[in-house]
Amino acid sequence: MQGEFESYSAKYFAPRDMYGNVVNYIIYSDPEKRDRLTMYVSALRRVRLLSSTDVQDAVGGGDAIYLDTDGCVQKPSLTVFPMKLELIEDREFLFPSNDTGAAYITSPSNGVEYHNLEWERRPVYVIKMNILDKNFVYSNRIIYLDKETFLIRFVENYDQKGRLYRTAESVPAFIPEMGGDYHK
Repeated sequence: MQGEFESYSAKYFAPRDMYGNVVNYIIYSDPEKRDRLTMYVSALRRVRLLSSTDVQDAVGGGDAIYLDTDGCVQKPSLTVFPMKLELIEDREFLFPSNDTGAAYITSPSNGVEYHNLEWERRPVYVIKMNILDKNFVYSNRIIYLDKETFLIRFVENYDQKGRLYRTAESVPAFIPEMGGDYHK
């Protein structure tokens, strides 16, 4: 065992110039150990080991970065993109729920909308990550962390000028056949 916490792979089917590419991300438990990000580049027929700063690159030519996966996979660290954490609030918020599994999202061509979602009050820690690395894409992040499940429910990412740049939302659903939560 090398101290892996989580690993995931994703294959690109679109856009066409990314078709066949595969990204593999290994997240280590140790906050001071840099995560391992590799990518199979189909056009080159080669596996590329991305450097630690490449985790700030745009994913698949889009706008999100690799550290935005699952809302935020950036580890609290003093050496790897150092930051200062601050608990802002400890309270309940209203979040969408999909416990029945009946929710779905309309296609982007029709305008993205959630359907059949229910709403529930959730106890949440609101944590501010002040990024101390001046070369990092964000100046800070505000993370809404569910106190009972420890799942990230919502993330606000702010650019270097302190403006809201992008957000991420997770709508977990309990699937009995899977034995736990999964995100839609």
